[in-house]
Amino acid sequence: MKFSWLISKVLSLAAMMKPRFSQRHGYVEEPPITVREDAPESIRAALLAILTKNLDMRYGSIREVVCPILDTFPDASNWSEVPNVRDEVMELIRGCPWYKFYDICEALYSYGSAQQSDRPRVFIGFPSVRVLASAHPERSLKCHIANVCSPSKGLGGK
Repeated sequence: MKFSWLISKVLSLAAMMKPRFSQRHGYVEEPPITVREDAPESIRAALLAILTKNLDMRYGSIREVVCPILDTFPDASNWSEVPNVRDEVMELIRGCPWYKFYDICEALYSYGSAQQSDRPRVFIGFPSVRVLASAHPERSLKCHIANVCSPSKGLGGK
């Protein structure tokens, strides 16, 4: 009887105290990596959004970088920027193997560096939200793009 009373008192005091050690210091169980050797559609779409919306890059310029990486010619019948060239670029990026996608990221980073010195910083810094939550819960797009597209480091940031 004595011990049950003591245990209930300790538990009630603990409930009134500050959060647990693990909560105060942000320790959580790391979710397992469920995607390996892949470029989920979410990051492929995010890449195009970054290039076109944040960096004002034209689809024609993107196609100039993408086609040589994929060893393909631009479709000569696609002459209008939107929707023809846009749709072609989307299909090329959507349909390429995952490792070619990261080749494209590196090439686009180099292209941005050559065009304007501040573009890579904008490219790496966007956004701080967790766009890749479904594919890589522990990484944000910012980290993923910085690791993949840094020309001073190889694929994967090594």
